[in-house]
Amino acid sequence: MGDSEFVETCELFGKYELLEKIATGGMAEIFRAVSSSIGGFRKIVALKRILPHLSNDAEFVSLFIAEAKLAVALTHGNIVQVFDFGRVDTSHYIAMEFVEGRDLTQILIKQSRRRRLVPIEVGCFVIAEMLRGLEYAHTRRGPNGDLLGVVHRDVSPHNVLVSYDGEVKITDFGIAKARNHVTLTKPGIILGKFAYMSPEQARGEAVDARTDVYASGITLYESLTGRRLFYSD
Repeated sequence: MGDSEFVETCELFGKYELLEKIATGGMAEIFRAVSSSIGGFRKIVALKRILPHLSNDAEFVSLFIAEAKLAVALTHGNIVQVFDFGRVDTSHYIAMEFVEGRDLTQILIKQSRRRRLVPIEVGCFVIAEMLRGLEYAHTRRGPNGDLLGVVHRDVSPHNVLVSYDGEVKITDFGIAKARNHVTLTKPGIILGKFAYMSPEQARGEAVDARTDVYASGITLYESLTGRRLFYSD
């Protein structure tokens, strides 16, 4: 998700209290929120809410619902877990595991400002853990035993979360492809980040798990060198 600057807020949203805005992207905004229940039970979550001006856009709402349905089917230690999905008034939301840490882009930027590189063993560990999550998604089967055909399509340092405890989790399956999901993008519209796309994805062609492996290679390169591999206007 786009900006990563925390903005304090205090808003009741259904059964959630929104504590602060974590990020805003082109499709949704993410908050650190708390869910309360009986007996004083409180749980911190990351709440992803579709942007207000897109709430009445049937295509974006359909993409958001498809993300929720896909993400809830993926349960793995290296994938951000989805707890809840619903709607408050006209706003759809996804409540997810809150990872106390930073994304890999933030880590690389901080190291660059220090004029340091991420240690090779650390960079390789992060990518290996990320790949465990991707392998699980790529090989996930449905109730009938058939492969779901999941392809993330937006693998990049920005979508790799590293917790302060050393956990690595991949997030944001917002544009992921699965065999049982209808492609909702209009002709000529490419979703994702061009700097990490395989040539096939950039051309708008059909893609499979190899496009995520390609993007993972770029992410590994940037993690070890501290430099962008493909960078231009």
